[in-house]
Amino acid sequence: MTAATVPEELTAALRGGPFHHALYLAIQLSGLTLQRIQVRLADRGHRVSLASLSYWQRGQSRPHRHASLRVVRELEEVLELPPRALLALLDRPAPEPPVAPAHPLVLRGRRGAPISGRRLPHPADAIVPLSVHEHWTVGPDRAVRAMRVRAVLQAMVDGVDRHLVRLAAPAGALPNRWQSDTCRLGRIHTDPDGGGVLAELRFDRPLRQTETCLADYELGYRPEEALVTSCERRFLLGCREYRLTVAFDPRATPAKVWRVHRAAAHPAGRDGQREATELRLGARNEAQLVGFDLGPGGHGISWLWR
Repeated sequence: MTAATVPEELTAALRGGPFHHALYLAIQLSGLTLQRIQVRLADRGHRVSLASLSYWQRGQSRPHRHASLRVVRELEEVLELPPRALLALLDRPAPEPPVAPAHPLVLRGRRGAPISGRRLPHPADAIVPLSVHEHWTVGPDRAVRAMRVRAVLQAMVDGVDRHLVRLAAPAGALPNRWQSDTCRLGRIHTDPDGGGVLAELRFDRPLRQTETCLADYELGYRPEEALVTSCERRFLLGCREYRLTVAFDPRATPAKVWRVHRAAAHPAGRDGQREATELRLGARNEAQLVGFDLGPGGHGISWLWR
């Protein structure tokens, strides 16, 4: 494409940005898949991962290293864009932090959530978390490798014998391994509503009202599948203590990290307002969130790759 033949929508994006939106439009209008673009770049002597291309076009990271900028220069030729059409957009400041990431991993309980068309014997608020500690591990490929959870739960009614875990995630970011040392794993089914899975953690015996129990579980993921940039836990009734740690491999350090909070859902069904506060990584390349006496809503950590 020359400047005279660039479609109007793409022309506006190249003029006003942001970079990821212009890149996304250029790729869509080219008719090329990311795989074909990767091959053409490799033929020109520039290697880039599919994950990086995907992150760039979704605004989850921006090219900034010299090697990456050379790739962008070649991308302009592959996509038949005018010289510096994309590079010029990288000279501008990065957009505001993404307060609603496109691919979050969200854990939550849901009132009356169905499993294979049946309802659980107890609603989601029949047992509530008093304390939740969870630890996420992100590998060198920027994909989530594992998640460990240790929770103290309290029964609000007599006879509660299980805890429901709902994992809402995009296709390809679903766990392939579940393990628990304190509970028996019950039914696991795909949730047709949320594009995730529902799992039952069964206790050794039914609990009495106000009785507490310890529940722990670990999820594993296949390498390079769980390419997400946020993890969030939603509390139906709040939580006394919540600690979340995201450990990044030293070879995959994000450019920025935020603590995110989403207010409880609106009675009409709309998600509550979401806000973000920037965090700093610790000496062990970990991001941490610690909260006490949290109200209903979502709490988590979001990040942007370099």
